[in-house]
Amino acid sequence: MAPVSCDTDPMDGDDSTGEDRPGWVVDVSGPAAVRAGDVTVVLRPRERAVVAALAFVHPAEANASELAALIWPPPLPATATKSLHNHVARIRRSAPDLIVTGELGYRLGAGTSIIGLDGAGRA
Repeated sequence: MAPVSCDTDPMDGDDSTGEDRPGWVVDVSGPAAVRAGDVTVVLRPRERAVVAALAFVHPAEANASELAALIWPPPLPATATKSLHNHVARIRRSAPDLIVTGELGYRLGAGTSIIGLDGAGRA
């Protein structure tokens, strides 16, 4: 699978309706990985932790405090919330629509499949 940088949208397709676009696949069977079709998104280690935490709570939403508790060991750094927001922004540039904001916090976008939780994939 070809890696993709933050400046490339792997979801860009030839069809303007988006019908030919593959959905996001989050694989947490090892270090968290994000794919769309045959493209793997390159994420930093803490960004992979954010994606893994969201996969863990999927399909629920998690607020910044809940995610921070899943990502950093105690005691949480004073900058945890700000850092989380920065990580989410970078992930969104690399993988548009993978993370969405709901009423209560962040969640994985609709149509995202998860591999590696409980030994099976789930959507």
